[in-house]
This record gives sequence, C-alpha cells and structure tokens, in this order.
Amino acid sequence: MKSLMIVLTIFTLQLEAKLCSTQHMSEEDRHDIYFDPNEEFEFTTNIDVNDELENVPTSFSVQLVGFENWRGGEEVQLKVEKARGKLEKIISSKLFRTEIYNHTYAKKQQFKRNQGKSNQEIYKIILEGADKYNRTVDYELDMILCPYYSQKNVIGYTYSNRKEIWVNMRYYRDGHAGFDENSIVGNLLHEWLHNAGFGHSFEFNSTRKYTVPYAVGYLASGIAEKL
Repeated sequence: MKSLMIVLTIFTLQLEAKLCSTQHMSEEDRHDIYFDPNEEFEFTTNIDVNDELENVPTSFSVQLVGFENWRGGEEVQLKVEKARGKLEKIISSKLFRTEIYNHTYAKKQQFKRNQGKSNQEIYKIILEGADKYNRTVDYELDMILCPYYSQKNVIGYTYSNRKEIWVNMRYYRDGHAGFDENSIVGNLLHEWLHNAGFGHSFEFNSTRKYTVPYAVGYLASGIAEKL
C-alpha cells in the first residue's frame, strides 16, 4: 500500500510538471496578458448584486499547479479560492445577465469580435462551460494556473494551443499596481473566455475594452467590488 502511494505521488508530480512545462514552446505563440485593475465598469442598471437567478447550475473550478513551492503560494491559493467563490455568485446574479444582455458596441447591443454570437448567446456559452479544450456542456468553467515571476508589467501569459495560464506572482501575490482579489475575479473570467474561443487585439486600442474577454472580465470585477 505504501509503495502504491509513492508511485501515485510521483505520477501526480510528473503530471503537474508536464502541465506547466514550457519546454519546446515557441515564443511566437506566447501572448502576454494585460488586464487593467483600475478600469471601472459602467453599469447600466441598479439591480441588487445579491439578487440571484434560480436554477443556475454553473460552477467555476481552478487547478493551481506548483504554487505550494513558492513563497506566499498558500496566500495566493486563498485569494484564488475567494475569487472562485465570488465568480460563482456573480455568474448566478441577475445583474451579470442583465449587463451582458445590455452591452453595446458601435451603437448596437453587441460585443466587439463576438464570433457572430448575440449577447444572449455569449451569456449561454458562459453558463454552459464548454470551451475549445472540452466541448462538453458540463456547466463548469475550469482553468489551470501556473505560477512564475517577472518584473515585466504583464499579469501573465498564455499559449494559443495550451489550456494552462501562467500568472505573474508580482500581481497575484504582491498585488502590484493595485491588482487585488477583485482583479483576480475579472482576470480569471477574461482568460476563460479566451479558452471559449473569444479574442481581442494584443496591442492596446480604444475599443479593445468592448471585446468579450475584456468587457465581461471588467464586468465581473465591478460586480465583485459590490459583494
């Protein structure tokens, strides 16, 4: 029994190491993450943040790989867990649904770079939880986070063909530039929406905030501040 536990432990460590390994990954496929923690979402309604919809089964799960090996890793795990709990409450709120339905871009109820989806369809995609790595409608938004540290002013990075998200401990642990628990809420949903197939320009422009990942991410952060 003891030898079996040792084998399982080794297998788990090897699996985690493989998950977050960037070996053989091309820098050309790497995309830096930018998410302004000071961006204020402009709400269109005064719906109570605690007014929840009935029968919303959607949950949010985050797998953290290797954080226990970092100074302050346990603190980050607690932050992410609190953010995860807030996200589940946010997604089941009437305010979240209403603001997505009401979102306008270019004087129409739509998002920029919406993949041909209406606001209502985008909301449904979020609830169903299917992404490009798991097409099953399981009503669970799931993510994998990997830690690293950099002095660069980027929150993290992703690869176009990998589900994992590498997060900069300068932000997630140290709270650089005001990046707090509510920022994590928005950033997590922003990155999941990339996994769901929505994109945006990786160069700043004045309309990038109207894309699905940015607009919905900032909405989530804004609601989190009200909780």
